[in-house]
Parts: sequence; C-alpha cells; structure tokens
Amino acid sequence: MDVPPALLAAAHDNYVESFRLLGRALPGGDVLDLNGGELILSGRPDAEFNRLFVWDAPADAAGLLARAAEACSRRRCGWTVVAGLAANRAVREAAKGARLRAGMPQAAMVLASLDEVGPAGNIRGLVIEAVESPAMADTLVAVLEDGFGVPAGFYRSYGCPGVWDTPEIRCYLGWLDDEAVACAAVLLSGEMAGLYHVSTIKEFRKMGLADALGRHALREAAETGCRAATLQPTMMGYSIYTRIGFRPAFSYASWYSLPP
Repeated sequence: MDVPPALLAAAHDNYVESFRLLGRALPGGDVLDLNGGELILSGRPDAEFNRLFVWDAPADAAGLLARAAEACSRRRCGWTVVAGLAANRAVREAAKGARLRAGMPQAAMVLASLDEVGPAGNIRGLVIEAVESPAMADTLVAVLEDGFGVPAGFYRSYGCPGVWDTPEIRCYLGWLDDEAVACAAVLLSGEMAGLYHVSTIKEFRKMGLADALGRHALREAAETGCRAATLQPTMMGYSIYTRIGFRPAFSYASWYSLPP
C-alpha cells in the first residue's frame, strides 16, 4: 500500500501515544526523550510495557540503546525497542551489540479514509455501550484478558484512572444477554484514530462481534473529526481488519531485553 509519509508518521505517533498514556498515568511511569528515541516506562517490570520507540534513523543507535538500558536498569524493568522502517538497519546492528533478542515483526495497518467504514452487520441482541465507570473499565480488562488468553491482571493497567477515562480515548463493551462478550477502543490523536483492545471472549467468537465493535468504534471516531485510522493487528484479527478496509502499510522490528 502506497501511504503518504505524513499519514505513516501520524499512524506511528498514535501508536506511541497509546504507550504515553500509560507512562503519564501509572505510578512509576515516565516518558523520556533520549535524543533519537522516546522511552516510555510504565512502572511495571514487564518488557512488553516499557518501550523505546525509534522512528527516524538515529545518529548514534548504540548510544541511544545504552541510554535506554541505563534508564531501565535503574528502574529494574525489562524493555523493548520498537523501530520503524527508517531506523531498522541502524537499530538492528546496535541491538546485537546490546545483546537484545529479536522479536517478531509487528505489522502496522492504515485505513486512509474513515468514510470507507460501513455499519456493522446485525447481531441479534448485541448492545454496545461506552465505558463510563471504573466497574465497566474492570469489565473491559477482563474481556481483553479472556480474549487474548493472558493471565488475570496482565492488562490491569488499561483499567487505571488516567488511561481509560482520558478525553482522547473511547472504550466500548459489547453485551449479549447482560454478559460482556467483546470490547474495543479508539485513541484519537489529531485526525488519526488508533483502533485498540479489540477482543472477544472465546465462547462467543465467529459471530462477527469483533467486526461490529471495531466498526462502531471507528464510526464514533469519525464523528469527532478523525479522518483516517491505524492499528497493529494480531494474526487472528488480520482478516477482520482487511474486511473493514485496513491495508498493511509497513512493519515494525523489535528487540527485547532478556531477564537478568
């Protein structure tokens, strides 16, 4: 897909903003400009939740990774480097020297116009509600963890104040017979909407719920003035997003620290 550079940069910034939310809101979190990359710390020890984002090729990739390693060592946390296309080669060489382990590539998809998003198909009994209370945020976290098959508490950060209830993020729950069965969220940054947290609990898959929640969230984002959208898909959700209208734009490379 031939995507204008400005649209790619806006998609990347939305992705980074999804982690800045954690860095600003969580106890022990931080957002650090390391002169060539942005290190976002969540206050959690998990490498997945502490990320160094590098979009442009850094002048000194080895020095950048050394600064990130020092900051994370002080916090006693793992960390992950996420590099865009322009930074990939320089960061790859520096990651070898820093003894970081290569992760799987992460696709980035873009939907150039939210006008392309049609309404969801009719799912009998489905009720979609905006998350508007801490109890609903806890329910969203539970649906997210069930859908992704991770231990309870793994995504607890997304239910914290300052994350789910900020003006730039809108979270939604899908209900069938008074049971929360699916969720989705959009992060609004300028005219870009990032689609996140699309999840369906296992017993209710193959019903079109992820498609319905995703379309609902994107159409709501369009109402706020967003014109385009982005996401980072899992393999399970890839076909759903292509049906909605997303197309692959590029892939991130990643490297992560090993446990001590």
